[in-house]
Amino acid sequence: MWAHNNHINRDPKFRPNFLDAPYRFDYSLSAGEPTPKPMGVFLVNTHRKDLYTIGFEFNQGSFLTQFFDRPGGNLTVKEATLGPAPIGTLPYTLAQTGIPLYFVDFSKSLQNDVVQRWLKSRQKAHFYGGLMTSKRSFEEIRPAESYDALVFVEKTSRAVPLSK
Repeated sequence: MWAHNNHINRDPKFRPNFLDAPYRFDYSLSAGEPTPKPMGVFLVNTHRKDLYTIGFEFNQGSFLTQFFDRPGGNLTVKEATLGPAPIGTLPYTLAQTGIPLYFVDFSKSLQNDVVQRWLKSRQKAHFYGGLMTSKRSFEEIRPAESYDALVFVEKTSRAVPLSK
């Protein structure tokens, strides 16, 4: 199965913020009330031995996403382009390797105490996907608690839709 990072996140302490008002979807939640647990928490409880979650992170680049044309308005698919990630974020740190594309299996990384502490600490990770506002770009995750592994891409390029 393939899904957005926040959907497959298996950290029981993680609660995605989705969108802040005035862009917030109606999940029958009051402002400030936490959102439901992500699907990954339920999957890990029922399929742990058969489940291997892989998060995705990037430093910079373009992608297609939906934007609201105005608060409460219509969604429009457009290209978004982001510059290099800010200092102090997970993608910034991952980019410091200078390696443009790599895969990290956390079960191997967690054997080093320093790396383990860092991977289990809160990191600001990109929060872009199928929907974007100009206000929200990062969510705090604990990488090794959220996924079994991570793919890092230095620079993304947007998908090109097939013509009809």
